[in-house]
Amino acid sequence: MIQKLMEDMSMLIEKKMDENAMDAAFENLGNLTVSQLDYLGVVRDGEKVTSSDIANALGYANSSVTVMIKRLIKMGLLIKSPSSEDKRISYIELTELGERVVRIQLDVFGEIACALEEELTREEQVVLDKLLRKGLNALK
Repeated sequence: MIQKLMEDMSMLIEKKMDENAMDAAFENLGNLTVSQLDYLGVVRDGEKVTSSDIANALGYANSSVTVMIKRLIKMGLLIKSPSSEDKRISYIELTELGERVVRIQLDVFGEIACALEEELTREEQVVLDKLLRKGLNALK
């Protein structure tokens, strides 16, 4: 039951992401994985983010993070810039396309949240919030 619900939610999010794709550069936006979106979110939320910062934030091995960063750079979503203070350090930043993807992601999740708020009573919202938080805690 829950697995089917998660699949349906995932499909809805992919559909909404694709609907919000504004040009050819976004045509595969819905194909981004949750993990890839998490990487973009960490970079967006940080300041002078390194691959180690991403690894620590997401709980992944540095080697896995390096591979994903290279993939996201190739997709045009991230860039790597050497530190001016220490050439051994590189900072990971969103490209313009990466920033647009993150904005679309936030818009889509905001749209879904608004739709749920309109559809659910206040009591149902409280129950849903409690259940989702419980589920998130179970995943940590």
